[in-house]
Amino acid sequence: MTFDPVPTKSPTRHTHTFLPIAPLARSYPFALQKTRQVFAVATALLFLIPLAGTATGCGAGSGGGGSPTGSGVPVAQVTPPAPIPEATPTPTPPPAAVPSPPSPPDGPLVPNYNAELTMARQWNKSAVTVAVLSPPAGSAAGGADTAALVRQAVDLWNSKVSQEVRLQMVNENAAADVTIRWTPFSDLPADAVGLTEVTYRSSDNILSSARVRIQESLPESYQVQVIAHELGHCLGIDGHSQDHDDLMYPSAHLPAAVTVRDQNTVLNAYETGRGVAVPQSRIVPTKTIVQYICCKPRHHGSSASIR
Repeated sequence: MTFDPVPTKSPTRHTHTFLPIAPLARSYPFALQKTRQVFAVATALLFLIPLAGTATGCGAGSGGGGSPTGSGVPVAQVTPPAPIPEATPTPTPPPAAVPSPPSPPDGPLVPNYNAELTMARQWNKSAVTVAVLSPPAGSAAGGADTAALVRQAVDLWNSKVSQEVRLQMVNENAAADVTIRWTPFSDLPADAVGLTEVTYRSSDNILSSARVRIQESLPESYQVQVIAHELGHCLGIDGHSQDHDDLMYPSAHLPAAVTVRDQNTVLNAYETGRGVAVPQSRIVPTKTIVQYICCKPRHHGSSASIR
């Protein structure tokens, strides 16, 4: 048996210890194999441990609710990113109010009898003056207070239409838009108790003057109604109503009252955009005179007679 010197360390000196070569030769391959096995196992563990930790953390193990470790080896947990705060929406200001288009003009005041008229005219002033001429001496109306009768008739209209046009009584010697006088029945057409003659401008239907004649022998009980009826023509009503209750019915009747239809018919002529349309064929640049004849009372009524 031979011995090879194997050096060993000593805290003080180096000595050579001789070991038998044969036993060392026999044991060396086994030790080398063990070393390789241990190295292989260690290397495999380096790869298997992260995989085991991943499976355990994702719930691939038992229950998914256990410790996020695998085989007792702690595994680093991944912290989820912090939620991004939602942006607070900026309040949108309400849209600017769009001005509404102007409303179309209102329609005609109803009820009325505009459709039954030849025309509806108007004065280009808000106050129309009225003068009462005293009856001549010896007249059948000489003993009546004609001014008081006219004032009653004026008040009937002013209480209904004064917001657009007003009748204003003046002295008989003053220049007035409307004059009223009493005349014998012989100076009037047959069956007439009142007659009105108006002058107007054909180009725009603006009234310029009016003259009224009342039958002097007309019973006083009818005079206010007849005077008020003639004043309706003076205000611009060209024609008559076909309803016997209206003041502008062509035959004298009681009571003396301006109805809603009478009122609306006059107001429609004066309010902007509500007048009766003027046919082009009637517009001529001259003044025109038209007469309205109002008949005496009849039991069954009568048609208007216009000249």
